[in-house]
Amino acid sequence: MPKDNAQKHCPTCGQKITTDLGLRIRAARVAAGMSQAEIAEKVGMSRLGYRKCESASSNPLMSTLFLIAEALNMDLRELLEYPYAANSSSQEERG
Repeated sequence: MPKDNAQKHCPTCGQKITTDLGLRIRAARVAAGMSQAEIAEKVGMSRLGYRKCESASSNPLMSTLFLIAEALNMDLRELLEYPYAANSSSQEERG
């Protein structure tokens, strides 16, 4: 089993968990038109620390993810949701 957390895969969809999260964080930041330095400042961390969240070279704490989502004007759930989770919640709401 790999030691690097960036190599762990979602048991349902097979995606790399940390890598996928980092890509979603980056996409949300770019969509918001903000720099890494701006988000890092809002979150209260170094730009290097924030960059590690986007590049999946570290696993951010849940409290850090909450602050990142808040800085991006997003709900934490949006940031954490995998593609299959959106389908599941739609089915739950209907049923």
